[in-house]
Amino acid sequence: MENIEELADKVKCNILNADEFNFMKINKLFKSQFLKLKDIEKIMLFEKMIDSGNFKLFSFGTLFIKSSNIYILEYFHFFENFLYEYVNEWYECDQYCYRVLNPFVERYPLLYKNILNWTKASCIYVKRAAAVCLIHSSQTFSINVDYEIVDAVCEELLDEEHLHIKKAVGWLLKYSYLSYPEQTISFINNHLLQMNVITFNYAMEKMPIENRNELKRNRFIQNK
Repeated sequence: MENIEELADKVKCNILNADEFNFMKINKLFKSQFLKLKDIEKIMLFEKMIDSGNFKLFSFGTLFIKSSNIYILEYFHFFENFLYEYVNEWYECDQYCYRVLNPFVERYPLLYKNILNWTKASCIYVKRAAAVCLIHSSQTFSINVDYEIVDAVCEELLDEEHLHIKKAVGWLLKYSYLSYPEQTISFINNHLLQMNVITFNYAMEKMPIENRNELKRNRFIQNK
């Protein structure tokens, strides 16, 4: 078995020299090598992909982890460290959340404390991850975690000024409504004056028109 450095270089070369990115094609090409890897070697290969600063390689890495299905609690600290070190854009953050972090969070509620710590991070995209990692992405989006962590994360991030945080909180509330309609409407009503207009509008997108109109009316009355 060749070492991880050599394997990573070959994978990178194939991805970067291809006319278009095709995960299944690359995965099939290196299938025999990938099957021989131990979990820790897969994590090492993943890091080689996401530390490059190239989004094609970053995307391959997140899909590789998803296909490897190594969502084992003892490995989480690696992926949490990678979040802090390598995730520097909103699109990297979202892919990382959907493919890497969310499966951990859904399996292990004890990680909620880690997520709350992310809301206090200095990095914008670690803070964004605290919200986005709670959203399950498949053919549609959904919330499969306890409402309490949704509430706590939104509470912590509601005063953030960065646009990508405002949108992330609104997005989380939007899909929270589908799983927890009463609690989500109650949260919004309790924070009408504190909530910025971007978050407010995103949060209502999945609601029936009557709910949206009532929230807008309540917000108008409180702003008078």
